[in-house]
Amino acid sequence: MAKIEQATIAKGIAMVRLETGVLQKAAIGLYESLGYCHIQPFGSYLHDSLSLFMEKHLVPSASA
Repeated sequence: MAKIEQATIAKGIAMVRLETGVLQKAAIGLYESLGYCHIQPFGSYLHDSLSLFMEKHLVPSASA
């Protein structure tokens, strides 16, 4: 995930959003441990009781 986030920052993108399933406990735990926050549906997504939406604001690292 760190490499994906670094590549995203390198492209000038400061935020990432994702959708995952509410039953994907391992994925949710990973995203939360990496600083992703729960948000409302975004873009063309509609509320879905089986979906969970998250985002993270990216900050360039000092070594980047």
